Amino acid sequence: MIVVSPAPHVFDERERTAAEVFLGSVPTGAGNVLIVDDQTGLLQSGLESRGWTGHHWRRVSGPLGPASPWPDGHLYDAACVRLTKDKGAFEMALHATASVLSPDAPVWVYGANDEGIKSAPKRMKAVFDEVRVIDTRRHCRVLEGRGRTGQAVLRGRLEDWSTTTQLHFDDMTIDQQSFPGVFAKGRLDAGTNLLLNTLAPFGETDSILDYAAGSGVLGIRLLQRQPGLDITMIEADAVALEAARFNLPSATHILGHALTALPSHARFDAIVANPPYHSGKARSSAVVSRLIEDAPRYLNKGGALWMVLQNQVNVATLLDTHFDTVELAASDKRYKVWRAVTSKC
Repeated sequence: MIVVSPAPHVFDERERTAAEVFLGSVPTGAGNVLIVDDQTGLLQSGLESRGWTGHHWRRVSGPLGPASPWPDGHLYDAACVRLTKDKGAFEMALHATASVLSPDAPVWVYGANDEGIKSAPKRMKAVFDEVRVIDTRRHCRVLEGRGRTGQAVLRGRLEDWSTTTQLHFDDMTIDQQSFPGVFAKGRLDAGTNLLLNTLAPFGETDSILDYAAGSGVLGIRLLQRQPGLDITMIEADAVALEAARFNLPSATHILGHALTALPSHARFDAIVANPPYHSGKARSSAVVSRLIEDAPRYLNKGGALWMVLQNQVNVATLLDTHFDTVELAASDKRYKVWRAVTSKC
């Protein structure tokens, strides 16, 4: 059983090891280096100690800084890319990075062996002419790519990666836009489906916050059921939020990794959430625990937090600490839906 308790932002040992191996192999240099998806905060100072000037592109916002769906249009003299577990997202990150590099600028990709770094050269060779291993230590590898391969058709804009996925509900099928790396590949996953089937009807014009909205699956279905709802979506993944903007343009869209990204005056009649409980390959309770702690401040009196989690994630004690009424609203072999209500204004 996994017990969720309050946790500050920390990075696991895997992230530290991968960052340290990379920093131990990167050459000294001069110029601007694009740091892609560093989860540790170690890379900028480490690169600057070697003569580089670091600039960040984060797809996902968090305690380390804001995010954007695509790197800015400046040209960089080098780039380092943290391997992601999603192959499509990694491929998109390679193309995005290549689109803002000076000719023959090096791209360093780093990650752990059990994350798939050994197979990464195959995807890199679709973009870069020369790919080589420059370090292997501590069950990690660092790869270097140089030169744009003449066979590559660079997909250098976010819209080049747009796909159409289908949401299959009980009574209808809806097409929506998605991108690589979006949760559940933009489709209706089993946990979200259980939550949707458990939710009671809201008031006709209630204000609903879709937390960790992804491409907008929950909001799409809720608004289809009750067109008068006032939907706000908050999402940490800047790429996923771009899909949500397209899929549900009438909603309010906010980029942020926590409820504190909302306006201080924001209040809702309900918060619905299928929150993440992984950071990379590692389980992390930080997002779930912070959601539970912060939610009462953003709910109207009598407002409810509806949340679906895997069965082994135990949130009962933490919910009881922060809410007046807590109930297990539904469960199946994999998931539980929790409903927590506050009686405070």
